[in-house]
Amino acid sequence: MTGIRGGRDRIALVAYAGAVVAATAIHHAGVLAVAAAGAAALAGRDAPRVAWRALRAIVVFNAVVTISYAALVMARGDTPWHVVALLNARVYLITILTALAARRINMFKALAFSRSLVFLLTVAYGQVTTFRRLVLDYRLAFASRSPAPARLADRYRHAAATASLAMRRSMHEAGEITMAMSSRGFFDD
Repeated sequence: MTGIRGGRDRIALVAYAGAVVAATAIHHAGVLAVAAAGAAALAGRDAPRVAWRALRAIVVFNAVVTISYAALVMARGDTPWHVVALLNARVYLITILTALAARRINMFKALAFSRSLVFLLTVAYGQVTTFRRLVLDYRLAFASRSPAPARLADRYRHAAATASLAMRRSMHEAGEITMAMSSRGFFDD
């Protein structure tokens, strides 16, 4: 039974990878928008929530990239809107596909054919869990030490301090994990 389930997860992972590659090959914003709506519809009753979460995940980064690109192109006297629409639709589609894949695919079963990939996934999953907990702990500590709602500047400083800590910790952890993997012969293939 596990082999069958792992096979379904593996097929779903390959389908996800193929859909992402196909999304990068499509150069029409309207087609990408329809594909994003179709991909969100695959979530069933959760479609609005998946679509909203995908939008929230990309809005800040895409806004910065879109505004910067549009300003540069308009400074040259060209119109950026076709490329802006294309890039934003493509990123939105890929984000929805990734959200669906994360919800539906058991990566451990999908990668069960390779012990090395499962090992790397385990290490990555452990790191994600650790950093998620770290950010939550820092957020709770900040809230517990703030008798009144924090000002926006204080929240920005807290976010910057948390990001700095996460960066330093990730660099330290990466070195430790690399040494541990090297001592176990992982890189000797």
